[in-house]
Formats: sequence, C-alpha cells, structure tokens
Amino acid sequence: MRIEDLPDRPSEGHQGHPPNLDSYLRMLEDDEQELLGRLRTGPTPEQLYLLRQERMWSKMAWIDVYPWLVQWFTSEEDWLIDPQRSGPIEETGAVGVAWTFGGVHDTDGVFNGLPATRRHVLVRGFTVMSMGDGTQEYRFVFSRYIDWVDLYSQLGLTINWRIPIELDPVDSGDAPRGE
Repeated sequence: MRIEDLPDRPSEGHQGHPPNLDSYLRMLEDDEQELLGRLRTGPTPEQLYLLRQERMWSKMAWIDVYPWLVQWFTSEEDWLIDPQRSGPIEETGAVGVAWTFGGVHDTDGVFNGLPATRRHVLVRGFTVMSMGDGTQEYRFVFSRYIDWVDLYSQLGLTINWRIPIELDPVDSGDAPRGE
C-alpha cells in the first residue's frame, strides 16, 4: 500500500498525509490494506460488503483519523469505538463510526501553532465512509466530524461566535449628541 493509494484527505488546514502514515498502514491486515487501496478506484460489491463489517469500518475510521491525532496529542487512552452509535447507515450504503481519543497536548506548535498546554483532552468525533460525494461516481469518501468547540474548550481556548459589525456612529461616540 502506498500513501498515494489512500483516499484524499479534504480536512481544512491539514492537506496531505501525516509523515508516519506508512507505519499505521503496516498495522492493517493484508485484506484490509488491499480493500483500502481498491476503494479508491471503485470497489466490487464484495468489497463493499466487507466494509460494512465492524472489523473493517472500525479500522478504516482509525486509519483515517488516528495518525493525525497522535501528531497533535500524546496518546493516553485507547481509540474507542461506540458500537451503539456506529454501523451501517440504513438506505444510504454509508457506514458511520462514533469514536473517542484521549491524549495530552504536550508538544509546542503542532496543533494550530498553540504552545503545549499539558492539558488532558478527550477528542470526540464521527466518521462517515461512503461511495461518491455527488460529483464522482464510485469514489470512496471519508467525512469526519470532530467536536472542535469541545476540544478547544478543553485546551483553554474560547470561540467567539459574534459576527463582526461596523459600529453605528452613535455607538462609537462620533455622532453629534443632541441636547
């Protein structure tokens, strides 16, 4: 399995593949590596059936997300799948995987340039694996959703949802005041 054989990673701000991805690929069984490579070019019905098996979809979500997380955080807890919230998504052909990852933010600058906070974090996410994205038939797509607001909060950051607006002249003190 070569890195270029993997599905594209459309995550904003993190283009390409982590430099240590090959070591994670070697942890996959031979049939899992083969399936991952074939999903890029259009899988057979048998391969889609395999993907819908728990062993496969949990590993596929793991290979999609875990190498990134361990670049940002030192792993402290196992990668956990929530089986009650994971599995085939009826009538879509897609598979969803709810997961958590526990770690420590202990390396300066690797996560959005943030200095190491030494804080323990529990990253929560949901990965959807499907065929096609509406623009290309038979293209295997990973869509990952991470609870960024919760993660930023755990790191001591805040999110400002206020939309920037120009001040009204009355509010800024520039308007003449009536007597």
